[in-house]
Amino acid sequence: MPGRRTFNGCWTCRSRKVKCDGQRESCARCEKAGLTCKGYDIKLSYYQSLTVSRDGQLIDSTKTPSGKPEKHTRRKMSLVQYPPESQYQTFAALNGSIDRLDTAVASGAPSYDIGPFRVYASTVQLPMASLPRVQTAPAKRRPSEPVHSQQSSVYRLQDLLNGEAGREELGGREPPLESDSYDANDAAEAPVYGAAELVAPSLMPLARLSIHAIKGPDYHINDQNIHHITYPTFFPNIDSDDWVPGVSEMEKLVRRGTGLTLAPLYVELLREFSSISAIFLKVKFAATENHPDFWTLYVKPLVDSVVLSEIASRDAEITDVSVDEVGSAGDKTRRWTRHLQQAIHGLVLSVAAFRHSTAAKFRIRHNTDIPGDIALSICLRKRALNMLNFHLDEYDDIHEAIPPFCHLKYDTQLLLAIVLQLEIDTYYNVFENLELLFSIGELVAQGPLKKCGNDVSICLVTMFEVMTTMYKSTQRINVYNYQMSESDMDRYDDLHDSYDLVRALGASRASTEPEPDDHDEPAIVGPTSSTQPLVDHTDYNDYTADVGVDPLATTLTPAQAVYAAYGVPQSLCVLLDHIVTLANHKRVFYSEKRYPRNFPKICSEFEEKLERWHVQWDLRNSTGKFKSRAHQAVWWYIQAVHAAIKIYFRRLIKSQASAAHVTEISRAVQEMQQDGAIRLRLPFWVGLMCANETNYETSKAVIAACFGEDLTYWRAQQVIIEMDKRRAHDPIIWMELVREWDIALFLG
Repeated sequence: MPGRRTFNGCWTCRSRKVKCDGQRESCARCEKAGLTCKGYDIKLSYYQSLTVSRDGQLIDSTKTPSGKPEKHTRRKMSLVQYPPESQYQTFAALNGSIDRLDTAVASGAPSYDIGPFRVYASTVQLPMASLPRVQTAPAKRRPSEPVHSQQSSVYRLQDLLNGEAGREELGGREPPLESDSYDANDAAEAPVYGAAELVAPSLMPLARLSIHAIKGPDYHINDQNIHHITYPTFFPNIDSDDWVPGVSEMEKLVRRGTGLTLAPLYVELLREFSSISAIFLKVKFAATENHPDFWTLYVKPLVDSVVLSEIASRDAEITDVSVDEVGSAGDKTRRWTRHLQQAIHGLVLSVAAFRHSTAAKFRIRHNTDIPGDIALSICLRKRALNMLNFHLDEYDDIHEAIPPFCHLKYDTQLLLAIVLQLEIDTYYNVFENLELLFSIGELVAQGPLKKCGNDVSICLVTMFEVMTTMYKSTQRINVYNYQMSESDMDRYDDLHDSYDLVRALGASRASTEPEPDDHDEPAIVGPTSSTQPLVDHTDYNDYTADVGVDPLATTLTPAQAVYAAYGVPQSLCVLLDHIVTLANHKRVFYSEKRYPRNFPKICSEFEEKLERWHVQWDLRNSTGKFKSRAHQAVWWYIQAVHAAIKIYFRRLIKSQASAAHVTEISRAVQEMQQDGAIRLRLPFWVGLMCANETNYETSKAVIAACFGEDLTYWRAQQVIIEMDKRRAHDPIIWMELVREWDIALFLG
């Protein structure tokens, strides 16, 4: 039997159809035969050329009349060898060259060469031909066809992007959301995806803002970009996100002369950042002087020290520190620390520039220029993200290289940078980098930083743990690489997947002679004893961290101050984290078609814990009345979050609707009477849970209570709109849309 053919030989032996010994760089068989070994590189060959015959069939155009292919099409073609100046290793280098080319064009340079690109002056102005728009009558769509045809996208999406111009083109009427030939009677038979192909018109400017944050303020938006940012699974990203911020935006902050001069805008941005608070803060006092929050007490001093260090070191002109230079361990540590501080500095200015602008009322019409503050914020965010990504990717290597006494400072600043990055990404609704941020942040938070007694570290770690819980509650897990701990599997599978009780009983009776007493072990012939802890028996109603804590007091520990600022007791956050883990485990079991016998029992025990949970914070006086109206508002705030967690549990664990809990949330929102001394803002996560059970009109008041200053959450709003569309013919929950669209939500 002849041996199996392989394609590992050199090209000379393969053309001779002889066996090659595979020796590199040139094979010995070619050397012995006195031939030139042509190597093992991959080479391209001509593809079969097809053409259409007169009768409408595809034929091979290279075949001779006898039917044999021409010999010249059998030769191999080598890969193109580009010169070194035309090779680019990264998109950043390519985009940098193109950016310099565009700058030369804008400055009116007569000629400019860089790599394979060049620009030259032209004295001939070629006229642009104006092509008339041809409109064809769209064919009637069958119920089985999606609505996203080329004709409909021209009318709908472009008219929405063009604003008033689209209305004039359509004769003064509003652009239709559906094709004129679409029959409304076929709506019930329409496919699920066909009903949700566009961003809602009210959310279109916010979607464009997210695209500009990813691809740059000068990026031209088209149909593909809008579809991709909403449905990344169905519409791929065809343009690179690795753009380089321009230098002109950075020059607005500092001026170089004989020394370093801070521009008035730079000072104004620093003042703006000192007056704002983080999105994490849901409970705020009107008089912050008497009730400073943890962000003001612990985190902002660290931010101020980093900013002042940048100014003092004369690097506030946004000049990047090189991290690739060779040097001693001490030099590398200083460069890495300075590099991370510059990332924090850029994030601080980016957040301040966004809040300094009128971002809440920001609307992009046509493809006009973005306001200066927004463009500056986008450029600063991109620059800081490029720096931070280096520390996220090289975290393990950096941690091994820097001295141990520098670990605490480095981890604290890295966690601060991650928190600030999540802050600005929430403003822009950019969540493409969430998985990396939370994975490295969790690694940092669970390391030595959690064990130290530093107040700043405790605040950052506690804050990040709450943010991680909220992110995981809406995260789409990968069931193929999701790993469970052995302790969880032991609790779910009490017999370790061994249900053959007869064989276990026979093995216990096989031995007739008793063994010595010191080796006596009882034979396990059935399920484990009920006295063994199958679940975590934590009493969430006796959580020592919550008992007797007044969230509105000024004498709180750093960890207590974080939970008080978020408005949710620690015991309820821990309970939600356990329920999220339980929901993820159910998803894995469902995909693997496994049914652990103890899993329903554990779920019912957690449901009982959730129903019996009550507030342990010290909100009432000795007579049972609330200490103040502010304490009463906080109590109703907690009740709304508690009811939303019940909806989450019933939907993901029990697959049941819970309209009664929506009534509880609505009542809690109405009872959150504020006397002006305190301002409360529910997490948008609560509004999403409420909108999942009822239509938008019913949950509108709850959703309104979740919006804050300069916050949009347009992706979550798009999910709510889509759930309303499908509610009549095919009800769907938010988690199914997250999996279907392959998006990420962070609503903490």
